[in-house]
Amino acid sequence: MYRKSLAGLFLLALSSIAWADSGILIGTALTAGGDDVASYDVQYRGGGGDRKSLKAGGLLLFYAGGYYDFIEQENQDIGVQVNLGYQFDEINAENGDATFSRVSLEFIPYVRLEKIRLGLGLVRHQNVEFDDSTGTGFDKEFDDAIGVIFTADYRVAPKVELGLRLVSIDYELKSVGNFTVNSGEKLDGSHIGIGATLLF
Repeated sequence: MYRKSLAGLFLLALSSIAWADSGILIGTALTAGGDDVASYDVQYRGGGGDRKSLKAGGLLLFYAGGYYDFIEQENQDIGVQVNLGYQFDEINAENGDATFSRVSLEFIPYVRLEKIRLGLGLVRHQNVEFDDSTGTGFDKEFDDAIGVIFTADYRVAPKVELGLRLVSIDYELKSVGNFTVNSGEKLDGSHIGIGATLLF
């Protein structure tokens, strides 16, 4: 009787689980935060000027990737999401352009509770570069870096999610112009972002 009861509970648990739902996704986010990479007195092409700063945590992120639900239950999914993205902040003006950019790879295990999805994982930034064509500074490159990412998304439609993301990461200076440096200088690239994701 005891063994039959255990077997019944085991079969009941298995019947409530569906395995391996997966798909691809694309998304974008607006991000803010981090240290100032550089500041400029900007002259706009239409006239006028202002002082602007490039942020190590800004400004636009575009990404694509996939998701895989290991376990699906009635009100809870457990899975992982992997994203490949490009994030940048830039200043365009009459007297030149400046850009801070990086390529991101995100690995985010998550739990979905009905329409809310919470994730905590790792992010790797590579090709971290500051490009300056204003003539007032030097191009800079930073070492690849690994940070922590937290995401919270809300499904507003069957295939659309709106979300919040928090990233904690630092960049260490590798080179200035054509010169390699070993100064230990670091740049805080931590940021907060809001965005949207389409699931397929």
